[in-house]
Amino acid sequence: MRLTPSEERTVEQMTHQNIKPRDILAAIKEQNPHNVSTRNTIYNARAKLGRMEQVGETPMQILFDRLGKVGFVFYHRTSQNGERVEDVFFIHPESNMLWRAFPHVLLIDATYKTNRYKMPLV
Repeated sequence: MRLTPSEERTVEQMTHQNIKPRDILAAIKEQNPHNVSTRNTIYNARAKLGRMEQVGETPMQILFDRLGKVGFVFYHRTSQNGERVEDVFFIHPESNMLWRAFPHVLLIDATYKTNRYKMPLV
């Protein structure tokens, strides 16, 4: 169930084009009818690709990079010595437009549980 190097390149290219895993798998099976890969194989290949792209970056750098690429508005505050991120605020662009149109109404969904650091999301 391993992917060949050409199939891995196909997964990489199609992932960067935001194609769904099931469609990637269908394309690979169309190229090679004898391929016995499953959707989990595609998920694993995409996860491996993501790990390779994140080498050398901290989780906060990855978060800020992705928020910037997607167009989220975000702010962060660090400790006085600048070594630790203490607060992060981010908002989807459409939500930001709605908030600017109706600034007297602000709804925050605080139904999430804590993260792995046992800290609340809000």
